[in-house]
Amino acid sequence: MVILESGSDENLIAANPFTRVDTESVNDISNMPATVVLDGSTTNTQVIYSTTSAQLQAYSSSYAHVPMP
Repeated sequence: MVILESGSDENLIAANPFTRVDTESVNDISNMPATVVLDGSTTNTQVIYSTTSAQLQAYSSSYAHVPMP
């Protein structure tokens, strides 16, 4: 699954259940591996407790990221 933020401002992606990965329940949709992609025109986006560092692809430098614990 890919969550794409494109050409927008001040988005918040927080505690998103679709990006959590739990190897014990592979059949649960909330455990699907996912990636968040921020395109170059997206600004001031906050990605909080929704991805690991490896799951975030940022083509913009205007974002804040707090990886999942």
